Amino acid sequence: GGILSLSAMLFLAQKRPDDANRFLRSSERPSGFYPFAVGAINIAIRLLNEAEGPRSAFVAERIFHKSNGSDPTAKDFFEVFCDFCEEFHIRWCTTENANVMLFNQL
Repeated sequence: GGILSLSAMLFLAQKRPDDANRFLRSSERPSGFYPFAVGAINIAIRLLNEAEGPRSAFVAERIFHKSNGSDPTAKDFFEVFCDFCEEFHIRWCTTENANVMLFNQL
């Protein structure tokens, strides 16, 4: 998961720099701090695990949708990773009293 997570974070920083900066800045706010890199690693690993588990159809559908009907690529996985980072970011910022102890529940 380490190389995949690093590649996914690099993709986020290169292809969606405004989002990456927004996520990083928000992760540093005193009222709701979370370690951004750890969060991104967990998201990549969870996405990969869910692709093989009971939610595999959901994850596969998201990746296939990004591929526009052609064979999915790593880029498609990374795009879904970015979407999941966005979803996590929104959930984190809108959860009252969010703290790192709630991280895995979100």
